[in-house]
Amino acid sequence: MNRNICGMLASIINYSFRQNPRPRLRNCTWLAMVTGLLLRLLPTAAHGQYIYTTNNNTITITGYSCPTNASAVTIPSQLEGLPVTSIGVAAFQRCTNLTSMTIPTGVTNIEAKAFNGCTSLTSVTIPDGVTNIKVDTFTGCKKLASITLPNSITSIGSDGFSGCKSLTSITLPTSISIIGAYAFDDCGLTSITIPNSITNIVGFTFDGCASLTNITLPSSVTNIGAFAFYGSGLTSITIPSRVTSIGSDAFDSCTNLASVTLPTSITTIKAFLFYGSGLASIKIPDSVTGIGEMAFADCDRLTSVTIGNGVTNIEQSAFAECSSLSNVTIGNHVTKLGSQVFEKCTNLTNITIPASIISIGDGAFQKCGNLTEVNFLGNAPKLGAAVFDNDNKVTIRYLSGTTGWEATFGGRPTATWTGKTP
Repeated sequence: MNRNICGMLASIINYSFRQNPRPRLRNCTWLAMVTGLLLRLLPTAAHGQYIYTTNNNTITITGYSCPTNASAVTIPSQLEGLPVTSIGVAAFQRCTNLTSMTIPTGVTNIEAKAFNGCTSLTSVTIPDGVTNIKVDTFTGCKKLASITLPNSITSIGSDGFSGCKSLTSITLPTSISIIGAYAFDDCGLTSITIPNSITNIVGFTFDGCASLTNITLPSSVTNIGAFAFYGSGLTSITIPSRVTSIGSDAFDSCTNLASVTLPTSITTIKAFLFYGSGLASIKIPDSVTGIGEMAFADCDRLTSVTIGNGVTNIEQSAFAECSSLSNVTIGNHVTKLGSQVFEKCTNLTNITIPASIISIGDGAFQKCGNLTEVNFLGNAPKLGAAVFDNDNKVTIRYLSGTTGWEATFGGRPTATWTGKTP
């Protein structure tokens, strides 16, 4: 299609989505939806409950009357002597009495929103030859418990199964190479195995899957997008060794996530990555150079943190309000501790600051009420405001021969230190 036409149609469609907070359709990724809409411009006819168009001696079903007595529907393989090959955009949308659907083997195309909002639909078998589950195809089919995907399927579009709360399992064929954003958003999945044909877990794919406790990611995966597992029920996960990027908030609010293994291919822990998760401990590999804002904040079960020697910067509130945190090891290349980085870590009693630290941000340790010792291995760093605010038990200890120390530091008393923690 001509790029100018693509651009014009994209502008028209995106205008209608102006109030939608989800990512807009871009470039020609929406071409399948537009194609389905254009089919409705073809001459239409009716046969029983079906509305259809004819094109090149084939039938596309574009609508269905949804009679109240029709619960189990078998789409005919032919209408008026012509083969049924396609189900059009929103053809069965909101047929709320529909409980099961049998699609004939001659159908090779199912357009966007085809079964959107079929709230009583429990089972569907997709015939071999269909290559794509398109945008919103089964969105809101809250009783859909069984679906069979053929080996011809190569992609699942955005929101393909969003809101399918009864869908507890699904087998993804190895032919699939693309799973779109929100594809399984707010589904009832309890476990899923991703085939090794997938390289990218895009943003929001399993967002809100509260029952999803287990997922197997193949070694082919190189990227996990933002919010990919936000609010899911995962209890543990191993990140494949080829993953180089994990988007912000990917495991945000995964309150049952007790353990995670991070590979050495990761270079950045992005903002809010594990915010509010159930992690008990975390070891950050030496390959990581930075820890983003609030990356582990509000992880109230987190007791132990080991920060690798590759990390140079820990951003604002990275470990704030980790109320169970008692053991922290900071790597020897960290130069900056951001503002409120350990704020309200009320179980933290002591911490050693490496000689590489040159600045500590505002309120970095404020309201750590049980903090008694902060042990510095190097010279006094630049200090922000209220770093030790409300830490009434703390003593700042430093090694003999280091510089910049006075009788108090950040408003707390200082003392020399032998380098040994009792």
